[in-house]
Amino acid sequence: KKKKKKKKKKQNGCTQQTWPEPTVPVSKQFPADAYPEGEVVEYHHEWNKSRIEDDEKRAMDRLENLKYNELRRGAEVHRQVRRYINDTIKPGMLLIDITNRLERKVEELIEADGLKAGKAFPTGCSVNFCAAHWTPNTGDKTVLNYDDVVKFDFGTHIS
Repeated sequence: KKKKKKKKKKQNGCTQQTWPEPTVPVSKQFPADAYPEGEVVEYHHEWNKSRIEDDEKRAMDRLENLKYNELRRGAEVHRQVRRYINDTIKPGMLLIDITNRLERKVEELIEADGLKAGKAFPTGCSVNFCAAHWTPNTGDKTVLNYDDVVKFDFGTHIS
């Protein structure tokens, strides 16, 4: 007897992400490319008053919405990949395997397309006293130990 595949649930016309491993590209999760805005903070200084009250300035801000939306898409991919990696890394794993997994997940969720979308730079993987800009090369056998402090530096880009 064949098992039926579970369909991804749709909520408000969008496909929900699968967990513990995210497999649904972010563009499929948000209809009409309306990505979450996050926290919007108003600046209540005198020098900013014209930006809030001036119709022309507000219209200019709305014209920039396409750029903001691309930033929000990249941020959503970054957020989901961070959550995935935090849940999956364990002591004893090779750092090269972790960084490769992270980069593949970024490319999958952002739907990598050459220079239009993908990872912004090679993933940095700094361990303990190495502050930044180190990453394991192919064949590197460095292992993540229980007491290690590790920082993964990765970025996403759209257009």
